[in-house]
Amino acid sequence: MKINKLELYNFRCFKDYSLDLSNYRFSLLIGENGSGKSAILDALAVAVGSFLLTISNIKSTDKRHISKDDVRYEELVFGQAIVKEEADLRDTIVWASGIINNEKIWWARTKDSKTTRKHAKNITELVNKLAREKTSLNTLFPVIAYYSTGRLWKLLKETDKQTQSPTSRFDGYRDCLNPASDQKRFFRWFKTQEIAALQKQE
Repeated sequence: MKINKLELYNFRCFKDYSLDLSNYRFSLLIGENGSGKSAILDALAVAVGSFLLTISNIKSTDKRHISKDDVRYEELVFGQAIVKEEADLRDTIVWASGIINNEKIWWARTKDSKTTRKHAKNITELVNKLAREKTSLNTLFPVIAYYSTGRLWKLLKETDKQTQSPTSRFDGYRDCLNPASDQKRFFRWFKTQEIAALQKQE
């Protein structure tokens, strides 16, 4: 999975912004504080969240949507008073194009009273096709991980580090767009692998 282009309309600090991402393995964002680097990462999380829309065993809170805080506003100064005027909700759009499973596709998420998926049909149909073939070892799913600055200080609630029983392939997408760190699941997975290796004397 690779996102090649991102277009933002009335998203955070961007009224109308387009970004072509690098054809190489990494894209590096450089800018002053408050210039919109985190906004671009959050917009990418919204775009990537479209991949999770139709996966049934993923909680709704794990699927990143456009929040009310993502809607762009302008500050208007009237004498000594500052007024924040939001853009029309329907004009807040995150548009993306890229390659998933060797197919070129585009999709968009828009904000109404909630984040709509009517323009995300291309990606949801592709995911549904992959989901039907999930029992095949030849079906590959992308690794999705979102590391916002929130991971520096926010951790998901710790639980006992027990072993992890066999689960669905889609369980790896739980909390993948959550800005908090999830070390407990990693430790459970690692402990399970360690016990399996010991049992096989590897």
